[in-house]
Amino acid sequence: MSISHPVSDARRRGTIEHILNELRAHTRREADEYHSFICRQDLVKVWSNTASIHTLLQPDILSPEDVDRIQRDFIAILSILVTIDATACLAQFRRTFLDGEIGDRDLPFTKERIQSFFSEAPASALLFHNNQWKFCPVKIRSSRHHPLQEVPYQCRLPFQSTPRKLGSGGFGVVNLVEVAPRYLKLNEGADFPYPYKVACKRFQRVQKLADFTQEIKNLNRLKDALTEQKHILQHLAAIHHGPYHYILFPYAENGDLYQFLLDGNGAYDPRDKFPHLPEEGDSLIFKPLLYQCWALASALRWLHGSIQVGTDTFLFAHMDIKPENILIMKDESSVVGKWVISDFGVSVQKPALEMSHLSPEKTIETEPIRPRGTYLPPEAIRRGTVAARGQTVGRKGDIWSYGCVFSEILAWAIGRGSGVEEFSNSRIRENSSDNFWEQGKSGSLTPEPNRPRLRESVVKWLNSLPSPSSAIVVRVWAESIQQILDANVASRPSAERLESLVKTVYNSCDVPTDDDRSISRSLIELPRPGDSSSDDSFASPPGSPDDLSVSEGGPQNPVTSHFDTGFRIQHNDMYRILHYNKKDNMATCLSRTMWQGRVPTAFISQDNITIIELDLYPGSFVVSKIVPLRGEWKEYGAVIEGRYLAAWGVSKRDGKNMLYIGDFTTNLDAMPLVDVRFVTSVAVSPQGLFALVQDQYVVLVRGTPVQGYSMHRRLCGSPGLDQTFTQAVFNDGGDLLFTWARCSKQESLYVWRVTDEMQDQPDFVVHYSLQQHNSRHTEVIPYSSRPGCLLAAVGLQAYLALSLNHEGTELPRIWRSDQRLDIVRGCMVGDSQLLGIADRRHFGTGHLHLKMYSIAQENDMGIISSGEKLCKLPRECKSSTALRAYLRNGTMTAVVCSKGRLIIIDVNDI
Repeated sequence: MSISHPVSDARRRGTIEHILNELRAHTRREADEYHSFICRQDLVKVWSNTASIHTLLQPDILSPEDVDRIQRDFIAILSILVTIDATACLAQFRRTFLDGEIGDRDLPFTKERIQSFFSEAPASALLFHNNQWKFCPVKIRSSRHHPLQEVPYQCRLPFQSTPRKLGSGGFGVVNLVEVAPRYLKLNEGADFPYPYKVACKRFQRVQKLADFTQEIKNLNRLKDALTEQKHILQHLAAIHHGPYHYILFPYAENGDLYQFLLDGNGAYDPRDKFPHLPEEGDSLIFKPLLYQCWALASALRWLHGSIQVGTDTFLFAHMDIKPENILIMKDESSVVGKWVISDFGVSVQKPALEMSHLSPEKTIETEPIRPRGTYLPPEAIRRGTVAARGQTVGRKGDIWSYGCVFSEILAWAIGRGSGVEEFSNSRIRENSSDNFWEQGKSGSLTPEPNRPRLRESVVKWLNSLPSPSSAIVVRVWAESIQQILDANVASRPSAERLESLVKTVYNSCDVPTDDDRSISRSLIELPRPGDSSSDDSFASPPGSPDDLSVSEGGPQNPVTSHFDTGFRIQHNDMYRILHYNKKDNMATCLSRTMWQGRVPTAFISQDNITIIELDLYPGSFVVSKIVPLRGEWKEYGAVIEGRYLAAWGVSKRDGKNMLYIGDFTTNLDAMPLVDVRFVTSVAVSPQGLFALVQDQYVVLVRGTPVQGYSMHRRLCGSPGLDQTFTQAVFNDGGDLLFTWARCSKQESLYVWRVTDEMQDQPDFVVHYSLQQHNSRHTEVIPYSSRPGCLLAAVGLQAYLALSLNHEGTELPRIWRSDQRLDIVRGCMVGDSQLLGIADRRHFGTGHLHLKMYSIAQENDMGIISSGEKLCKLPRECKSSTALRAYLRNGTMTAVVCSKGRLIIIDVNDI
């Protein structure tokens, strides 16, 4: 029998008290006894002190290997034992646990297993059982193979915040909750190192089981589809926990369209949620609104079409399109956010095989089940206690509902929230309800006078809309609504036709009126390969919205078209070339990310910056803005990302350095905040954060056109190296900033994570010897999202693929083991592919090709494959200055910048 020592007991008691305090400090929702829990990563912190483990487990003598194993496999068990004050079990820890075959991974333990640990202390066994749930919260997993996660009732869900009610309905409630860091696992295996906000839809298990079953069936079909639609809200996970079923969705930080159309409806100040909204009456609001409307129409077309799930095909009807079911996600590239269709609780799906005997126009149909509602079509309403004979509702009902919402968005575009309310009141004044249709009057001379029709007050409102100088879009919008809101189901547009109508309205934003013949917003068609067009078709902007589509078919020979806009287009069956005709064009820059579905591009000449928005897919571009410069420039440069632009140079007239930054949709501002004499280049993120490369510093500048711009932070390299920065560049998501610096002996890569709390010290540092590359410039090409990049030795055709796996470490100078590739210009496609312009001239061929290389990661380095040839490139690509790749629905379009030209290649069409 061992004799305890008073000093040892006192030290153990002090250690236990310290551990208990640490556990309390790391407990989430501590005040809620039945929902509190501690995350695994927090337990790792609590038990990081090895001395505490040695003290607690005396008299056992532990080797370093024992301690490592305890810290890896037993910290939850140790925490439970400390919590219940099971000191006797701690003293026998090796025999009971360390020498056994169980560990934290086996939690929660059954009562029988716990009793085997405490055979002589049943009270401790009960305490262990009741306390273990706090230390093993469930990880929420989203898996196609296990669509419903069964969670035992006593297990704790990792919701670290007290649920806040977002809404409710007949099914139950929707709460906003925060999932603890690293406790939400998606299909790809990724987790989140920060709290993840989700909307949690809760169903009563018994009363609302049928509602849950129907909705999750619909959601799983949409999630399992072989194609994806970004404007359909996908659920994250489904859980059965005790008496409830839960469906977790991404949280819509900007609320829903209902709130938006009522200027927040008291829930928020629209100036806070949407700080870049143009002022009321500004016609610039039409395009961002209509782009989201087009995106919703495209989502409906996808939903109504054939959705392939494995070998089966399904057709969907949403059945409840309304502003409350259109959520607005945060999106830095859109002033009105990203709109997505949600709530598939009453949606109808049927296998296409069951519909194969019907005509293509025949829709999924079901009996109407609802009373009157604002957005419901005439065929969806029960008349009396039963549906009329032959009365059914289906996909065409979604089109009607969309048309109602579309008209309210127009009311908001013209008069904001008060305009929407007045539009609603005009319908109510005519009848007690505010729906959009009315029953025909028997005294009417029209055929079948009793049939439903579009409400007269709606027709009057559409025909009497105000006519400002930019009213072409308003007129086209109103006309399209009347086509969509056809009370006759048979003649109502299909979803495909709906998408085309909305696209026509969107394109009409760029048609100048008689009062505005300015070039600043003119639409110019950019024919796709094989399109038939004559010079005359491009001589002036189209006269009517019907002229806006690109013609199909036609000759395959190269065609050249001329414009009075300063642009010339050449195209053939392989590519399209957009020429900027100004002889003094100094530079051209392309955004790596799209904005409102288009690629912003800037052409810099000696006296102005011409900004266009390039639409790669329908084949058009918009001259968005022409910014005059103060005198002619030299030693110039520019960068554009989304709607943000930076341009810098030296005035030829007085030698002064000039720097412009800002949002090109509003104003570009001269930059007085730093000494611009030392600014050699600028990087910009999609969120509007500017990184000014300034000798031995990188200065971060952020702000808005309304609030102005201010210096946010000044970053520097390693102390004592006396390095000069040569480049800064953000990754596609804007959450990583890569910089390159060099001195006489070495060159270095410094990388910062971009957050509101980012530190002055870099998160990743790698130093290289300069002996191999002392005469060549290095360009950093970031991976799209993963921490890593390519280092390209410009002129040497040498590339190094680098993964950043170790934060906060400064490696000693190392040699760069570059790979030689036959490409002169490259860009990343995602995180594992390099697209390059291959120049085989040194092999005697003189041909340029587009090639795709795969990057296989091995620890910190990557191996770049030999490359697959995609297509031959025209000779205009020889003097390329930039290459970009854009993906959409599995199709890749490459764009090459070359001396005032854009060469556009649809890779998958060749």
